[in-house]
Amino acid sequence: MTAWALSVWDWIKNHDETLRDKATNYALEWIGQTPGKRESRRIDGLTRVTEADLDADQRPPDEVAFGGWYVDLHTPGGLLAAHSKPAGNLTDKTYVGPYGIPLRALVARDVDNLLLAGRCVSATHAALGSLRVMGTTALMGQAAGTAAAHAILHDCTLAQLCEPASVGALQQRLLRDGCFLPHVPRADSADFAPPATASASSSALSHGIGPNDPDTSGGLRRHPVRLAWPLDQPVAQWIAVAGGRIDTLSLCLDAPDGPRTVRARLVRPLHIWDYRRALPALAEAELSVPAGTSRWVEWSLNLTDVPDGFVRLDVEASGPAPSWRIAREVLYGQIAARSHDATHLRRLEGGATLAFRITPGQPVHGAAHVLTGSARPHQHVHLWRSDPSHPLPQWLQLDWPTPRGIGIIVLVFPGHLLREIHACPPYYRDPLVGRDYTAEAWIDGDWRAIVTETDNHQPRRVHTLPNPVSTDRLRIVIHATNGAPAAALHEVRVYG
Repeated sequence: MTAWALSVWDWIKNHDETLRDKATNYALEWIGQTPGKRESRRIDGLTRVTEADLDADQRPPDEVAFGGWYVDLHTPGGLLAAHSKPAGNLTDKTYVGPYGIPLRALVARDVDNLLLAGRCVSATHAALGSLRVMGTTALMGQAAGTAAAHAILHDCTLAQLCEPASVGALQQRLLRDGCFLPHVPRADSADFAPPATASASSSALSHGIGPNDPDTSGGLRRHPVRLAWPLDQPVAQWIAVAGGRIDTLSLCLDAPDGPRTVRARLVRPLHIWDYRRALPALAEAELSVPAGTSRWVEWSLNLTDVPDGFVRLDVEASGPAPSWRIAREVLYGQIAARSHDATHLRRLEGGATLAFRITPGQPVHGAAHVLTGSARPHQHVHLWRSDPSHPLPQWLQLDWPTPRGIGIIVLVFPGHLLREIHACPPYYRDPLVGRDYTAEAWIDGDWRAIVTETDNHQPRRVHTLPNPVSTDRLRIVIHATNGAPAAALHEVRVYG
C-alpha cells in the first residue's frame, strides 16, 4: 500500500495536468511505512469455508451472513516477480454466488467463547480472496456481535447456538435488524404484518422503459458510460413479471450499418443473481433488425401461465452485431448482464437496464409485496410502488381481522443497493426513499397520526411509539420522496 500511495501522490504532484497546479502547495505529511497484507493469520473454526462453498449455491443451515465478491487473489510471488504466473483461472474465471456464510466459521474451534469476523475468519486461502472484502466482513461483524448478545441473553454456548434448534432465532433477529440472508425466509412470529391484508391507494404497472422515456426515478440512476451495448456476445435483461401472460417483448436496437439478425431466448432465472447461461428456454426466435438507430424490434410471444418473479431475455447477434440501447434510468430490480465466460453472465458495468417494452403491463408492484419477507430485489422485485401518474401523497394500508397492540413500526424504503456509495455524488439521497411520511392508526372511527417524519433520507427506519395503540388498521402515508414521483416501500414490520 505504501508504494501505491506514493505512486498516486507522484501522479498528482508531477503529472496530472489538472491536479498538479491545485496541489502545488500541498505536502504529503505521513503515510504508513509498514507493508500490509490483504491476507493475514486465520483461526480454525467449527467449520472452514472453502472455495468450493463459493462456487455453488451452498445453503448452510446456520447461515448468518453472505458474500458475493469474486475470488480476488494477488499474483503469487508479487506483481513484478518474473518467475510467477498470474493467479489466472481461479481469480478470473470463478463464478461466485451469493453464498451463505455459516456461523460455525465465525466460532473458534479451540476457544469456547471466541467469535471471529473479518480476515481472521475460518477459511482457506482461496476462499478468503472473496470473504475478505469490506462489505462482507462488515456483515460478519454484525453477525458475530448479534450472536454474542444472543448467547448471553439465552445462556447458551456458541457451539450450541450453531445447532438448528437455536440458530433460527438468531437468523430471525438478523433479518429483523435489516440483514439479508439469501437462503433464510422471514419467519418472525412476533411480527404482526404477515397475517395482515395489504392494500394501497395505487400501484404501478411495469411496461418496460425506452432510451429516452420520461424520468420516473428522480434523475440519479442513469448509466454513466454508454448509450448502447454491442451484441457480439450474449447480453441479458431481467424482466419482472407477475404471473400470467406475455403477449409481446420489444427491444430497442441500433444497426446503423445495415439490417442485422439476432437470436433471442426467454428463460426463467431463479433470482436476480442467477447468471447461468444454460437455462431452459421458455421461447426462442431469430429477430430481424432493420437498419438505423433506436429501432424497436417486436417479438410476438403469446405466452400464458408465465411464472411469477423474473424472466430473462438473452440476446446475441447472428453475424455482424447490432447494439442494444441502454435506458436512461434503471428500472428497480430489473438489471442487465453481459457475457462473463462460457457458462456465466456478469452484471453490466455499474448497473443498467437495457431498453425494452412488455405487453401487457405487468402488475409487479402490488401492496402485498411489503409482506413477502424480502427487503430487496431477489426472487422478485419485492416492492410496492405507487402509480407515478398519480400525485403524492400515496398510501399503503394493513388490515387485521382483530385489533393488534402496536408498539414498533419498521419501514424499509428502496435505495442504496444499486451502486457503491463512492459512485454517488456527495450528500446523496436516494430519490426513491420517502422523505416526509406519517403512520396512521384507525382509532374510534378516525385516522390518527401515530408517527410523523420529515426530511428523512434513511432507507430503513424503526419507530418506537411512546404509547402503544390498539388498532385493526395501519396506514403509511408518503407525502414526499427525495426526488422520485412515486411512493415506494420494500417492507413493513409491526411489533407489539
